[in-house]
Amino acid sequence: MFVYIITLMSDTENKVSNNETKIESNKLERRLDFNDMFFTGISYMIGAGIFTLMPFIIKYGGKNAWMAFLIGGIISIMTGLSFARLNFQYPVNDAEYSWILEIFKGKNETEPHTAVKWFATITIWIVGIMSIFAKSTVALGLAEFIKTFNLGISKHVITFFSLAIPTLINMVGVKYAASVAKAIISLVIIAFLIIIGYAPKHRDFLGDNALSVDPGNWTNLMRASFITIF
Repeated sequence: MFVYIITLMSDTENKVSNNETKIESNKLERRLDFNDMFFTGISYMIGAGIFTLMPFIIKYGGKNAWMAFLIGGIISIMTGLSFARLNFQYPVNDAEYSWILEIFKGKNETEPHTAVKWFATITIWIVGIMSIFAKSTVALGLAEFIKTFNLGISKHVITFFSLAIPTLINMVGVKYAASVAKAIISLVIIAFLIIIGYAPKHRDFLGDNALSVDPGNWTNLMRASFITIF
């Protein structure tokens, strides 16, 4: 992957330099350093979804749950490489919208066709709506997870605060949000390491999770694979 990224950087150096003047006028101020971005990326991979949506992955995937994670991982890698390629070639802040305008614009055209602009607008709205559904799914899964502790808190209240608290943190500022993400993900990683280290002491269930395949559950496997991407 490292070689792939270096190749992309060399291939797109000329294209990036040609677009620098145009991009500079639409550039946001950079406030996050490498550590901020690294821990933010880790928090996306090891977030609330892996805890709250695990029961649904097992429910739909059954014996194929391990395969659902494998398929979801392959899709995520392909998506990440695609975004890396596009970001190196078109380093803009508005991502999908500008990518579509640049890719589908003719060589001799100064402005994209109206149909291309409509396509870009519809696409960015779809991306936004999908993000809303994704966050809502995780919030509902978190509510179901917390309800298992029988705290007597309404599901609607849990869902509200699971959406309101991150929103308020992001409103304070991106740097503060990144610091909170670093603190939380550090605790999560420590918890994972403790669980992994403690698990071998309890061998009662070793062998129950054999990598078997259920050939009659392919439809639900696709549903489980989609959930793993969260």
